[in-house]
Amino acid sequence: MRLVEISGDIPKPIIGDRCEEIRAVLEVFPGRILKCTKRYALIDTDNPKEVSYRLAMAHYVYEVIHGPGIEGELSGTYLVERVRIGGRRIEVKEALEIVKSLGASVDLKAKERTFVISTPDGIFVATRRLPTGRRFLYKRKPANRPVHDPPTLDPYLSRFLVNLSRVPPGERLLDPFCGFGSILLEAYDVGAKPIGIDMRKRALEGTMKNFEHFYHARPQLVLGDSTKGIIKGVKHVASDPPRGKMLRKGLDARYKFLEVTDARRISAVLGPYHDVGSPVYYGVLNEGTKKELRFVVYKNR
Repeated sequence: MRLVEISGDIPKPIIGDRCEEIRAVLEVFPGRILKCTKRYALIDTDNPKEVSYRLAMAHYVYEVIHGPGIEGELSGTYLVERVRIGGRRIEVKEALEIVKSLGASVDLKAKERTFVISTPDGIFVATRRLPTGRRFLYKRKPANRPVHDPPTLDPYLSRFLVNLSRVPPGERLLDPFCGFGSILLEAYDVGAKPIGIDMRKRALEGTMKNFEHFYHARPQLVLGDSTKGIIKGVKHVASDPPRGKMLRKGLDARYKFLEVTDARRISAVLGPYHDVGSPVYYGVLNEGTKKELRFVVYKNR
């Protein structure tokens, strides 16, 4: 069993729950969610390394051997590390006693670590901890790219949308409004084959420079209007569509609003595809009305 420590900066509000990204990744690498909470999730998977590397809105994936409803034993000598995930503070003496009660020895010089994790639902003990792909994403922040045009998506949100698209390694992922390639970069990083469409030649040239800088690779790019047709053979789409009308006063700059005509055009672009991850609220923006961003996951199965 694995315990996933969920990040506190998952975009809000979101359709579904805070485990939506985890659920999507477990459709790519078969597994299941056993429990979902605000701060952590318990999952069952035979591909922990692949799952942990895909995740953007989580910090670590722990291998749990003991906890509420989990009876396990521990052997060997360990250095004990305390981890707090929304639970009470665990004193050092208590953490050591918990590890010893499971049959293990404790030594500050031990090479192997065990983790005593405090959660609102009880205490878990884990023997291994895998970092998620989140720790590597900062390298591709807009400020580190050769070309970017603000406002642009950060790599954390881009990876999040790629995961919501449920694209497996080796399959094609389309961004019909690719801009300077924020989403395409993350799609390539997880092993997908990115395809980008944009009406601006400058944006596609910038995307190519960004790919050459990070990966020495050349994605498939199309100069054109994505509303004029669909690309056949593509099942997965991740995109941050054009903003239409944006209200900035008193709102986070990520909150985007679309006139109903824009919403219909973008819906026509995204609708035919299999799985879509897109941070857009589709609806009419009434004069003087402030509506919040909704993360909409389309599954046209």
